[in-house]
Amino acid sequence: MTIARFSPPEDWEDWATLLLGAWAAASPWVLQISDPAAVENEVGVGFLVLIGEVFSFYTLRNWEEWINIVLGTWLIASSWLLGISNSTAIANAIIVGALLIVVGCYELWKERAARRGRSR
Repeated sequence: MTIARFSPPEDWEDWATLLLGAWAAASPWVLQISDPAAVENEVGVGFLVLIGEVFSFYTLRNWEEWINIVLGTWLIASSWLLGISNSTAIANAIIVGALLIVVGCYELWKERAARRGRSR
C-alpha cells in the first residue's frame, strides 16, 4: 500500500491558486454581495479550488490544473447561466475565473516544458 506524501506548495502558482480559492470563498462577504445564487456559486467554487489545491499537495498534481481551468470557466459562464444580476458579483466571477484559467494553463505549459527538457 502506497502512502501519499505531503509536498507543500513550492511555486508561486500554487500560492496564487490558494489565494484565489480563499478569495472566491470569502468575496461575497468582503464585497457585500447579497444575490444568493452568486454567494453560493462563489463560496462553492472557492472551496472546490481550495480542496483541489490541498489535495494536489499529496497526489495528482496535473489534474488540479485541469480542475481549476474547468472551475474558472464555470465561474465566468455561471454569471449568465445562473442569471446573476449583481454587477460586482459578475465582475468578481469573471476576474477570478480568468485568473484561475490563466494560472492553470501556465502550470500545464510549465509542466510540459519541464517534461520536454527532461526527455532530451
